[in-house]
Amino acid sequence: MEKLSWTELRKSIAERINADEKEVAAFMSALIPAITKALREDRQVRITNLGTFKLQSVAPRRSVNVATGEAFTLPGYEKLVFAPESSIKELLGNPKASPIEDDNTPLQKLGAQADEIVDILGDLGQGPKATPAEPVVEEPQPVVEEPKAEEPQPVVEEPKPIVAEPIIMTSTKEEKKEKKGRTWLVVGITVLIFALLLAAAFLFVGNRFISWVENLHNKATQTEQVEQVDSNQVAEPTEATDQNNTPEVVEPAQPTQTKSNLPYPYEWKEFIGSERLSEGSRLALLARKYYNETDMWVFIYEANRNTVQHPSDIPVGTKIRLPKIPRELRDLSNPETRKLVDELIVKYKAL
Repeated sequence: MEKLSWTELRKSIAERINADEKEVAAFMSALIPAITKALREDRQVRITNLGTFKLQSVAPRRSVNVATGEAFTLPGYEKLVFAPESSIKELLGNPKASPIEDDNTPLQKLGAQADEIVDILGDLGQGPKATPAEPVVEEPQPVVEEPKAEEPQPVVEEPKPIVAEPIIMTSTKEEKKEKKGRTWLVVGITVLIFALLLAAAFLFVGNRFISWVENLHNKATQTEQVEQVDSNQVAEPTEATDQNNTPEVVEPAQPTQTKSNLPYPYEWKEFIGSERLSEGSRLALLARKYYNETDMWVFIYEANRNTVQHPSDIPVGTKIRLPKIPRELRDLSNPETRKLVDELIVKYKAL
């Protein structure tokens, strides 16, 4: 088969990929030093879809001079070998499987000339081009000598070749893009989880703060109510003795009742809407949402007494009707309204 020279290979590649022959020559000139450097460092280079170049250590071995019968040792050396990929072997061994119809294509010539690539690398200092042959010794004239005692030949073990991990010369641009994409995905998911946790913490702390403020307000209201009741308590009846030492019971004074001008108790028949109670919601939150006053929850509770047993224990999903509260009952700046609402808060909290 005709051999493919380095120049022919360069021209063939340039024609096949429709490129400038100078660019192909520059690439091929840079390829050999790259392979040589990799062989010196790792002793093996694998080029995907082409084959593997590797160095094999040939150990020193014993030999005998056929002319003198004298034993000597051939020195060891590094042997460069090339093993083509299985795909190359299949294309070369099965022409029908190859997409190239010409029997003398550059691919087939390149597979046949693997030894020539090895010779080129050998010229760059990697090792001998071929296995050294046995020394050629001219046939000597017969010489009669005294027989010598045979010396025992030392047994030299053949060292096992060191097989290095293959180096795959492939581009890593796609791997870097894929790795970068995974990194951004992980960062995005982490930020999303952190934002959700922060929102949940904000809602939790906000609800706890609102509950704390309501409790403080309720405690203050209860304290004022108790103080008011204590101040209005009637003194216990005292016993008085007359001249005959007969005890006299003094009737307690009846507190004066002042008539209230508020429309209460009120019959709740008109409503401005309804809402189902959600998780974490309370009547106080509904009162603040629809009436701008948290304490208006007492009137919402009165309007829903037929479905709500206790104002602090309402199942989630319960439908709460929102009553139309008269203006007089919503005016907490009025002392009568404030007093009525405080009394209702104490009453319904004690249920």
